[in-house]
Amino acid sequence: MLARVAAPLAIAALLSSAAPALADVPPPDGYVEQCNAARLQKPGTECYSCGSYHGSVEKCPNLLGANGFTKSCQTYGASVWSEVWCRPAGGPALPPDVAKEVQAPTAEQIAAASTPKGRAGCGSCTTAGASGWSSIDMTAVAGLAVILGLRRRRRR
Repeated sequence: MLARVAAPLAIAALLSSAAPALADVPPPDGYVEQCNAARLQKPGTECYSCGSYHGSVEKCPNLLGANGFTKSCQTYGASVWSEVWCRPAGGPALPPDVAKEVQAPTAEQIAAASTPKGRAGCGSCTTAGASGWSSIDMTAVAGLAVILGLRRRRRR
């Protein structure tokens, strides 16, 4: 009798004492991250991306804040994220131990971030839009073809 009561109580106690999970919640559908160093890098500034997580919230302020940078933004994420820190260009070089912990945007990333949205191919010669078929459109057409094919077979 005692074993029947003790086992469920032990399980309940174990579950209620478990530490809360710090899982990231995925961003909403259609979410486009706006916080990145390439987008924030403007002439006369220098920006770096610094990865962090819930166990090291002071990492980026200690690395970059101590070197004259200010936090510009933080990416989506509850337990893991990146922060972008910027300062006016021309400051002293980052110490090697700091430089290996952060990431500067590449010239290609900066160029891509400055390209107007909706442009593809050669730049201004094509625009994204209703010119192509989406996978949902193709699935709908394929499903309709199957249904029509089955109906024709039944009529024979």
